[in-house]
Amino acid sequence: MKTASEPPAAVATSTRAQSNRGRSMSLATSPLRGWMLTPSDGGPTLFDMAKRPSRIDLLELDIDLRLADLWREAADVQDWNLDVVAAFMRAAYGKGYCDALTEEAPGSLCEDHGYRVPPRRAPAPVERAA
Repeated sequence: MKTASEPPAAVATSTRAQSNRGRSMSLATSPLRGWMLTPSDGGPTLFDMAKRPSRIDLLELDIDLRLADLWREAADVQDWNLDVVAAFMRAAYGKGYCDALTEEAPGSLCEDHGYRVPPRRAPAPVERAA
């Protein structure tokens, strides 16, 4: 089995590799052709990345950065169950609520990522006791 730290035996003993020393080789003529270029599992392991992340990708990243403390805490959880998931969901909701209340410019998260800022609801009428 070949590993990344061990070149194939053909490279060490190849007279062709030694005769080409000092000359540039194309990938097709290189004795390393196929080695280190083909994944060990035979299938592709990396896919083409989009040239530019989408709006939703950037929004997700922004939210993940805001929830970094919760992500760190989640990494330490060994026993996931419904109660633990529910606690993290409540914590994330509460964190978002507090962030929204303390934003310097309300709606900036939406605006920064190209989304419409939802209108504020009209306050509910206050009923007075007679």
